[in-house]
This record gives sequence, C-alpha cells and structure tokens, in this order.
Amino acid sequence: MAKISRNDPCPCGSGKKFKKCCLGKELENHRQPKTYHDYCLELVTSLRPKILQFMKKAGHDKFIERAFQEYWRTLEPGLAPPECGGVSYLEFLEWFIHDYPIPGHDQPVIRLFLKSSPKLSLEEMQILQDWQDAYISVFQIKEIEPGKGLLAEDIFSSEDFFLSDVSLSNQIKKWELITFRKIKVLEEWQLSAAGGREPPKYKDDIHRFVMDNFQHYKKQNRTADLPVFLREKGYLLAQRFLTLKSKPPKMPKLFTSSGEKLEFWEARYDLTDFHKALNLLDQEEDFQQTDLDEDDQGNPLKVFYDWLERGKSAGQIKQIKPPGGLQLKSFFTSGPGMESYRILGSVTLEPGRLVLTAQGKERLAIGKQLLENTLQNLIKHRIDAVQSLESMMEEQEKVKPKKLDDEIPLEIKQALLKDMYDNHYREWLDCPLPVLGGKSPRKAIRSKEGRRLAENLLREMEYLHNESDDKYDTSWVRKELKL
Repeated sequence: MAKISRNDPCPCGSGKKFKKCCLGKELENHRQPKTYHDYCLELVTSLRPKILQFMKKAGHDKFIERAFQEYWRTLEPGLAPPECGGVSYLEFLEWFIHDYPIPGHDQPVIRLFLKSSPKLSLEEMQILQDWQDAYISVFQIKEIEPGKGLLAEDIFSSEDFFLSDVSLSNQIKKWELITFRKIKVLEEWQLSAAGGREPPKYKDDIHRFVMDNFQHYKKQNRTADLPVFLREKGYLLAQRFLTLKSKPPKMPKLFTSSGEKLEFWEARYDLTDFHKALNLLDQEEDFQQTDLDEDDQGNPLKVFYDWLERGKSAGQIKQIKPPGGLQLKSFFTSGPGMESYRILGSVTLEPGRLVLTAQGKERLAIGKQLLENTLQNLIKHRIDAVQSLESMMEEQEKVKPKKLDDEIPLEIKQALLKDMYDNHYREWLDCPLPVLGGKSPRKAIRSKEGRRLAENLLREMEYLHNESDDKYDTSWVRKELKL
C-alpha cells in the first residue's frame, strides 16, 4: 500500500487533508501503551512546577541566596568548595524546597505549599501529602532491573525498597551508593530529581559520619530519631561530598608484597661482555627473559628480565608486617594453569650497561648480591639511586609505554587473569586484613560484626571487577565464606 502524505486527501473520505483528519488517530494507534510508571511520572511532572510557582508567588525564593551560602560549603575551614554546576544546583534547589526552614515561618516550602490549600487533583494532593516528611538518605544498590528500576537498601535502616527509575536503572552499577531523597508517588517509590553517586568503598565512612553527627545532634534533641535528623541536617551529606571533592588527592601508604616501604631502587653497573652476561643469566632459574630489542639482523640490542622468587632467591626475602596501608603484589606465570612466582625486580642489559631495579632497599641489596655472584668480573658497580612513587608516576605520565595487553590474544589474557585472581583470592581468604581488625576473612565471619565487614568487602570487590574491562566472577569467594 502506498504511503499517505500529510497533505493527501484523507482515505476515510471526509474530504479533508490527512493531517487535518485521521493522522492523529494513526499516530495514537502506533504509540506505546502508557504504563503505571508513566502515569506516576506525569503527575510528578505536573506537580513540581506548581510548587515552584507557589515559592515565587509567595516570595520565598528571596531566601535562596542565603540558603545557598549555608548549603554550598565544605566541612573544613579554609577549604573552598568547587563551582556549583547544573546538576549540583538542582540538588541544592530540591533541598531548599524540602528542608530549608523559611525565615518567619520555620517550615520548608513543601509544607507551606500544603498549608496554602492548593488546587490540585486528588492524586497530586496525595503525592504532596506523602512528600511532607521525605528526607535524604543513602542507599546501596542490591539488584538492577534495566528499564524498570532497582532494589536498594537504606544503609542506615537496612530496609529494602524497589525504586522505580528507568533512567538510573540503565546506568547504575550493582553495589553503588546513591544519596537521594526517596519519595512516594501513589503506589511506587521514586528518587528525587537529583542526587549523588559514590563507589561502595565509602559505605562505612558515610555511615560513621552520619551516626557521629546524629549522636551529637541527640544531645540537644533527645527524642529525635534518625529520619528527623536527616530532614534537618541532610545537607551535611552534601557538605561531606564537597569536602572530599575539594581536598587534593592523598596518596595512600604503599608497601611491597614483603612489607617494605614502596620505593623504586636502582643499581647501575658497567658491563664488559654483553653476550656472556646474557648466557649466564639465561642459565639462572632466578631470571626470566621477558622481552628484547633486536637489530635488522636479529642481534639482541637490549634484553629485559624479571627477577623471580625462585632458584637461589627463594626464601631470601624477609617478610615484614607493614604498619597499615596497601601491599602491591606482582607475579609471573608462563601460562594459564602454570605455577606462578612473585616478581622481586627486573634486570635490563645492553652493551656496556646493566641495570637492576627493585621495589625496596632490602630487595635491592639481595638482588645486587645475587647478580654480583652470578656475573662476577663482568660487571662493575657504578651507583645506586632511589625514586619515590610520586616522581615515578610523573615520569610515566610523560612517557606512555607500549601496552603489552594489546599484543596478547583475548582468550589467553582472560585465562591468565583468571589464574592470577584465583591465586590472589585463595591467599586473601586466609590473609589478616586491617579492615577486619587484623583477622582473615575466614576468621572474621565468625562474629556478626565481622560478617558485616566481610560482606562490605565482597561488595567492593564485585563492584570493582564489574567496573573493569577484565571481568572476574567472585561468586566462589562468597560461597567459601558462606555469605
């Protein structure tokens, strides 16, 4: 059947043009049926402008600037907050309407609007009444139904809610934290127009921050519960976030896998016989050749080795317990399912020159002794040097190295990563962790508080693995801990 143009005579025989007659019915027939959620959104879209109109007509908007000065600040004196962008301003405006007590009335706009007996439909009036006591809180995403919404847990009350939000369900990650106002819209829960998102590692920090401030608040308001506190002091959550955002990034304390302070040490040697040194290192189990540069005839120009914890190096590294912080571990394996060895450092050879690098002063000393025993009069020590992590990172920013990942077939890369993570988490299960009070995950789960902390750690792990390009299924770890 030929397509009917907007200006063609309508096929119904009315004598009118198609656009003036049946086009509207045609479009209506092809339109997706309206859902209950769509209907709820229409009511919210209709109600919000009426609240804003009331605010302006009553003159309450003249207090916006004063309220903004109270809201948009950091928790630390002298620390300037960042510029307020569009979404951030919407968050502020929503707080102003729901929480800021208007001078002379001591009530927020949302309550003053209800007291004004506005002319609203029955559904709009019901929504307005349900919004009177809505307060900001923090939720952790437990399950996601793309295109529908998300199951979220209030991190303070531990209550679960299904939040109808199509847009957020298509972009949020499982276990992510969201700071929003949960609002009732007829028979469904929705999220307020604007809010914040953070990774799950901040869950305990946020909980501690709110509960500490709540306890201080209760000294002056003994009968107050947490919802009352969050209605009155919910802006503190925004100020906490502004404070974090305004602080310069802080480098965590980093240690080697053996517990030494992480520093990049380097020993430089003169080399008298390049090829003889190559042959000797190839015979040593401790050194694994990983790469080389060649000339046009295939002659080696520069050769790279990993120094591994095997052979003579096995058992040489003293294990130290670090005083809190992160330990970096790296391992070498020749293939999926093969044995892996801890990498202790690296060696680079080129005609006339040899360089040993190690992450730690004690490691460097052991590596130097091993090299000097192996190569003897072929090398002559020239100098030792040390570089901090910060300066190392600055150098790496300037020089972007070739990515080895791009040269490894995807299936091999995934298998190697699975082996690495399997080994890491098998060790992790029985490793004492500061965040678990010095207990291993297996021991920590024996107490209620330990189970809670271990659950939080698992959620962080799952979130991070789902965030990365290299996915890894940690469900077996959960089964091991019966969580």
